[in-house]
Amino acid sequence: MRKLENKLRSAFDAVQAEEGLKAGTKDFLHQRLYAGRSKTRAVPKRLAACFVTVFLCVSGYFSYFTPVAAVSIDINPSLELAVNRFDRVIDVTGYNADGQALAEELSLRHMYYEDAVNAVMENEMVAACLAAGEVLEITVAGKSETRTAEMERCLSACNHVTEEQIHCADHWNDLESAHQAGLSLGKYRAYLEAREENPELTLEEVQDMTMRELHELSECSDKETYGQGAGWGQQTEGAGQGGHGGTKGHGKHHQE
Repeated sequence: MRKLENKLRSAFDAVQAEEGLKAGTKDFLHQRLYAGRSKTRAVPKRLAACFVTVFLCVSGYFSYFTPVAAVSIDINPSLELAVNRFDRVIDVTGYNADGQALAEELSLRHMYYEDAVNAVMENEMVAACLAAGEVLEITVAGKSETRTAEMERCLSACNHVTEEQIHCADHWNDLESAHQAGLSLGKYRAYLEAREENPELTLEEVQDMTMRELHELSECSDKETYGQGAGWGQQTEGAGQGGHGGTKGHGKHHQE
């Protein structure tokens, strides 16, 4: 009888051992299965995060290097600044020999456009031109009227610049027309005005003309109106306006 009981107990122990093995095997397989699923789910999340990061980098790059405004500075040097939505200069182009020399001499890229204009106005070549009686014009074009008006206000606070010297383009498309003509925006605007009085005037003739010469052709060479030489100590009435001194201060930077 005792031998029979021992055999039965051993048989039940074997059954319990198998159940324990089954339970352990079940737990092992469950962990492996769901762990695999978790890893599988983690891969798309990581890919999505990478795509978002790349998208933000690319969109940020294009936002920074997309021009939304332009500032044309014309005297004898003819220079144009391309400005992005963050009010930073992203490109500088000289449209005649003096303008090209000025663009190479000054490091204007990535500066706020007001600081860039101040740097141009403080340049010795520009100061010499204005002291010699040349005419300065700053022309602004923007993709929005609000931005253009705000830039005009900010530029009027730059060194040696008066409100009378700043002009706004009628349309952003004027910028493309000027570039197709091989001129800066400001010089192209002066060319159109001069051509009204001189229909025979050609673009080739305008290339090497100063702004003073263009205004004389269009009968708009009044010294007081265009602020000739203002700010360099000439002893003429109103010459002290915007005189050669400290920075007037920068305008409020704006974003679209």
